[in-house]
Amino acid sequence: MNRATGAGYRNTRIFMDSRDNRATAETSCHSAVKTPSVRKRRETAEVLGRSGNPAAIPALLTTLSDPSLEVRKAAILALGRIRDSDAVPGLVCSLEDPDPRVRVVAISALGMIKDRSISPALIHCLNDRDMTVRMGAIEVLGRLGVTCALSPLERLLLDPSSDIRVAAGRAIERIRK
Repeated sequence: MNRATGAGYRNTRIFMDSRDNRATAETSCHSAVKTPSVRKRRETAEVLGRSGNPAAIPALLTTLSDPSLEVRKAAILALGRIRDSDAVPGLVCSLEDPDPRVRVVAISALGMIKDRSISPALIHCLNDRDMTVRMGAIEVLGRLGVTCALSPLERLLLDPSSDIRVAAGRAIERIRK
């Protein structure tokens, strides 16, 4: 972020300066993500994610339904960077976003949090019509090492796509180690 002007930037700065006061931090976050500028909302989400402050989670969750694809993706990635399980329900909802690019980023963010409770949602993503979504789910399931994913991953060994078959095989190997 090059310019520190406008209400969104001021509120983000207040947030960054108020790590010890959760109420002030949450209020400034909510104000920052409501700016009319798509660019500023996206940049605000990025800054909040880099902060790693869990107080940003409620504000970031409100942006998961933002009309802008870029804002939604930035908010999802920010939630992943914060690495707090309070973000998991919102991120799981993002797996239903109509845009596959959002679903892929949501899978990646869930993988950053490393919460094994997400396994059923990721297993569901193995049936997504978009190959990149399926590939992302395969990768994260393999990294998480959840044995409940073995059977669904084994079914992917018969997938028409060689990329899917290879990725599923690798994930199975990781889980079995």
